[in-house]
Amino acid sequence: MGAKLADAQPLKANQNLSNRGVQLFGAGFILTPDEAAALGNPAIVKDYCNGRDLTDTPRGVKVIDAFGLSADQLRLQFPATFQWLLERVKPERDQNNRASYRDNWWFFGEPRKVLRQQLANLPRYIATVETAKHRVFQFLDASILPDNRLVAIALDDAFCLGVLSSHVHHVWALATGGTLEDRPVYTKSICFETFPFPSEDTGLTPALREKISALAEQIDQHRKRVLGLLPSTASSHAHTAPAHHAPANPLFQQDNQPLALMNKAQAAINSVSTMTTASPAKPDKSLTLTGLYNVLQALRVGRALTAKEKHIHSAGLVGVLKTLHDELDAAVLAAYGWGDLAHMPSPSQAKDELLQRLVAMNQRRALEEANAQVRWLRPAFQNPLSKTELPMQVQQALEVDLASNPASRAKLPESWPATLPEQVKAVVQVLSRNPGALTLAQIAAHFGTSASLKKSLPTLLQTLEALGRAHRVAANGAELWRA
Repeated sequence: MGAKLADAQPLKANQNLSNRGVQLFGAGFILTPDEAAALGNPAIVKDYCNGRDLTDTPRGVKVIDAFGLSADQLRLQFPATFQWLLERVKPERDQNNRASYRDNWWFFGEPRKVLRQQLANLPRYIATVETAKHRVFQFLDASILPDNRLVAIALDDAFCLGVLSSHVHHVWALATGGTLEDRPVYTKSICFETFPFPSEDTGLTPALREKISALAEQIDQHRKRVLGLLPSTASSHAHTAPAHHAPANPLFQQDNQPLALMNKAQAAINSVSTMTTASPAKPDKSLTLTGLYNVLQALRVGRALTAKEKHIHSAGLVGVLKTLHDELDAAVLAAYGWGDLAHMPSPSQAKDELLQRLVAMNQRRALEEANAQVRWLRPAFQNPLSKTELPMQVQQALEVDLASNPASRAKLPESWPATLPEQVKAVVQVLSRNPGALTLAQIAAHFGTSASLKKSLPTLLQTLEALGRAHRVAANGAELWRA
């Protein structure tokens, strides 16, 4: 019996993070760099990319983003840009059947207000092409405006990029998403919002989290380096390809291609500053992301490479890319506690079992969320108990940087403090001083047995959890807390 994918439910932990990019409704919004310069490179001109810019040769174009300005404000502040849009966008919009597109001709038809809120204050975000031959995730700089054919995920955490880039998520996305002709479609509401991420209850440790993050950074930087998408000053670091391998994993392999050992020296992947391969002095302009992954797929199935693919393999260092992906796949599988899938008789059996486990995990997560335990991916942004909505005393208490205040760390109250700010600081101190997780009783034991302590501590821990300052952990049926 196969996995009941229809039973998978959207998870609160993943909500309000993903969105499609902007939809222009007017080719006149797009500028070449020279055209942008002729307009004076105004602040409302931004870098812009669509799906083909990521998978094929980038166009290097820009776009006029006048969202938030009235027509009068645009004309007053950016008259040359106003005239450009008046002559190149308005005539097209005047023919549109939708009144809102005709009336608001100077900005995008779908400006994605929600997406802008999601991406605000992030230095980078994760993007994938909605419809593509290969399911690839990568970081885009926050200055780049994504097109409607990109799915933007408002996370700047390399750990999340690593999990999404793993074969575990790839199997899920292919099974739950749609298709357009022969190309998979990544539907965010099904592929992303239902996907359960690994956590402490599945076997994720701080060391594994760090390893997955480092490998994700390496993969992202390696691809950008060989494709010539990094500043020249960033291409000076050298990297030696991993040389140790583990037995073939039927979940990820269709032949006997090996996976790297999980116990490879941690120091080799912890340093992002020395993490990727040295690239050619002049990157090969014929290389594309699709080309790299065509060759990677050929290596995985053991198919002989064509002459063109041999060139891509050499110039794009695809062998290095493969070892990085293999190590990432193994690390993510370990984070779920599913290392046994590596020893199943066939890839099809391993994938069927993986999907069944993911569906079951989705249902466990949904049940947790129904009981008010949400494993937010970005708690400070997603959680309704945001900082601005918390009591002022809690906000003030959390503004104290305990890690840089030795005096504060040295004085742990012997009894439960009387004021809320002092209670907040005391609980944060207890959690910070303990490398492991503590039960509610163990935390309370630091402060005696007052009635007010028993009443307020659970609520206080939930508040700290909402801010990402405390984390709930399940172990052997017990509920524990850690910093």
